Amino acid sequence: MSRDDVYIRNLFLDGVLITNTGTEYSSNRKQELCFFLTTPGVKWMVLLKQNKPELPDGPYICYEKGLMPVYRLQRDEAKAFLAALRPRLGPDRTTPQPFLPLYAASSLFDCTDIATPSRCHEIMTGANRRLRVAVKDIFRLEGLKTSLGNRSRYDVSSRALQALQSSLLQFEAPWNPRGDGYQCSGGPSSGSAAAVATYSWLDCAVGTDTAGGGRHPAMANGIWQFRPSQHLLDLRDMVATYPPFDVPCLFSRELGHLRQLFRSWIPSSAKPTMESGKSYEILYLLEYLPVSNSQQMALIDNFVSDASLCLSATVAKLSIRDLWETNHPVGTPDNVDEYLEEVITETYSYGFYHSNDEFCSVFAELNNASKKKEVYKKWLHEILFLNRETEAVVILPVSNAVPKYCNERAPSPPPAETYSALAGVFLQPILGAPDIVVPIGDVPYHSKFTEEVEYLPVVVNIMGAPGTDYDLLEAVEKIMAASSRPTTVVTGSRMFSTQ
Repeated sequence: MSRDDVYIRNLFLDGVLITNTGTEYSSNRKQELCFFLTTPGVKWMVLLKQNKPELPDGPYICYEKGLMPVYRLQRDEAKAFLAALRPRLGPDRTTPQPFLPLYAASSLFDCTDIATPSRCHEIMTGANRRLRVAVKDIFRLEGLKTSLGNRSRYDVSSRALQALQSSLLQFEAPWNPRGDGYQCSGGPSSGSAAAVATYSWLDCAVGTDTAGGGRHPAMANGIWQFRPSQHLLDLRDMVATYPPFDVPCLFSRELGHLRQLFRSWIPSSAKPTMESGKSYEILYLLEYLPVSNSQQMALIDNFVSDASLCLSATVAKLSIRDLWETNHPVGTPDNVDEYLEEVITETYSYGFYHSNDEFCSVFAELNNASKKKEVYKKWLHEILFLNRETEAVVILPVSNAVPKYCNERAPSPPPAETYSALAGVFLQPILGAPDIVVPIGDVPYHSKFTEEVEYLPVVVNIMGAPGTDYDLLEAVEKIMAASSRPTTVVTGSRMFSTQ
C-alpha cells in the first residue's frame, strides 16, 4: 500500500480492519500487516472473519456507521479539466449510476480538483490495473451536461446552437507542460492531451480527431495517440461535428496502456485475417516529407531506418501528385490540386458549420464536392494499399517542430493550403484510416520566455490501411521492441526521463 498514490500513511491511519477468508496470507501481505501494527497513531485493529471478501484493499473512512472509500483530490494546475466527476454506486455498490459533478474547493484560484481512487487493491492482489481516464467534453456522460467547452452551450445544453461550440471560445486553454511551458497545447483535444502529459496520476484520456484535432495535441504535448479506422465505433454518445471524419481517439504516455484501451475499444471481429509471411512496405509520401526542420527530419529518418530494419520492409518514396497525373480516374483532370480545389471548403468546412442543420446530410448527398471526395478516396485507397503485394504503412509528420507560443495569434485567415484536401491532416479522415502517433525525440529551441534552450517534442505518425487497426498496432509494437526504443514518456518539460 505504500506504493499507492492516494493512501498516505503519515496523514491518516486510525485503525486496521483485516478480513479473513480462511486462506493463508502471502508473505507480502504479512509484511504489510506487521508494518501497520508498528505505525504510530494506530488505535485499533479488528479481525473480521467472512466467507468471501466484501471490501477491496484500500483506505476507508468511517462515515454514518459505514465504511466509505477514500479519494485523493488532485489539483488541476494545467487547467485541462472543465469539471471533475464522482461516480455514484447503487445500494449493492456495484451497479453504476449516473455521474455527478464533484464540487471541491481548491487552494489554487480558479482551479478544479480531481478525485482519484486508490490503487491499493490492484497493488496488493496483483489484479489488472484499472486505468484512470479523462474524457473530452464532447461525449455525453449520463447525468451531466455537455458543453463542448462553451458556457452558452452548457447553459442550454442540447438546445444550444452548434455555432457556439468553438472549443476555446469561453474557457481558458490548457497549459502545455513541454518545453518552456508557454507552448500552444495543440487543438480541439488539447485538454485531453495536456492532462496526460502533465499528470502522473492520470493514465489515459479520450479525445477526438476529425481533422488533426488529436494528432496535433499529441505532438504538441509529446504523447502517444491512436486514431481508429472510421465507423468501427458507435458515435451516438459523441456530439457530431462532421460525421464523415469524426472519430474518437486515445491519448497515453505508455504504449502498453494504449494497447489495453485499444483492445477494449476495437472488436476482435475487426481483426483481419493476414496472410502468413506477408511482407511490409513503408510509404514515404513526398507531399509531406521531408519537413523543413533538419533536426526533426533527422529523427524521422532515423525512425524510418529502424522501422525498415525491424519489419524487413522496403521504403518506397511516392508522390500523390505524380501518381494522379499518370493514373487518375477517368473523367478527371491531370492536376489533382485542380480537381480537389474547394473540396474541403464545400464538404468538411460547410458540414462543420452546419452540423446541427437538418438539411446538412441532404446537401452533402447532392454536393459535387462530396462526390469528388469519394472519387479521390477510392483512388487513394487503391494506389496506396490495394494494388500491392505488401502490407503498406505510411510514415507521416504531424507538423513542423517550431515554437508556437500560446500568446501569439494564429494567422487569420489560415494559409490556403490548410483547406486543401491534399493537406496532411485530411489524409486519414478522407481514407477513414487508422493511425498511431509515436513519440521519437525532441529538438532544441531558444525560448523567448525563459531565454534558455528548451526542447519541443517530435513525433512520427504511422498510418495503416482502413480496417487494419490490429495489424498497425502490432507493427508499431514490433518496431519499438526490436529497435529498443522507449515506449513510455514522462510528465514535465521533456518526454524522456533520460534526457
